[in-house]
Amino acid sequence: MNKRKKNGPKNQQQTQAKGEDITKHIEVSFLESVQGNEISITYKKKSVCCDCKGKGSNKGEKFTKDCKYCDGEGYLGFSEGLESYQFPCKICKGRGKVLNTMCKKCDGFGVIMEVVEEKVQVPKGISNGQTIKIPGKGHLNEVGGVPGDLYVKVKVKADKKF
Repeated sequence: MNKRKKNGPKNQQQTQAKGEDITKHIEVSFLESVQGNEISITYKKKSVCCDCKGKGSNKGEKFTKDCKYCDGEGYLGFSEGLESYQFPCKICKGRGKVLNTMCKKCDGFGVIMEVVEEKVQVPKGISNGQTIKIPGKGHLNEVGGVPGDLYVKVKVKADKKF
C-alpha cells in the first residue's frame, strides 16, 4: 500500500460535516403504543468538552501548528492499482492543524463521551419495529458542524389481552 498525501476538502467545508447518528432501542407496552407516552431514555454521545468549551485547549490557544502526520493537509490517501482513496488524518481529525497544549480531558478534540438523558414522545399508534427520529441529538462532530440524529427503534411488548 502506497501512503501519500492527498488534497481533501478545505477546513471550512469540513466543519459543516454532520456528526454520527445514534440508534437506541426501547420497549413499550401495548397500551403505551396505542395511547402514546413520553418516556426518558439515557445514552452515551459525543458532546462539547466542558473543560475547554470545545476549543481543544484550556489556554485559549488556536489551531495554528501544521499537523506533521499529514503535512497540514488534513487528509491522507493511498493508491491501489487504478483506485485512489482519501480519508481524514487520524491525528488532526481533518483540520490540518494541531495545538501545542491540548486539553487533558478531551485530548485536544473538544468533545467527550457523556451520558445524557432525553425525553422521547412515543406517538399514538406506533407499531412494533418503527423508528422515531430526533434531529440533532446524536454525536457531535469532532471538527465542528451539526450533531447527528438520534433514532429510537421501538419494540412493542406482547399483551395477553390482545
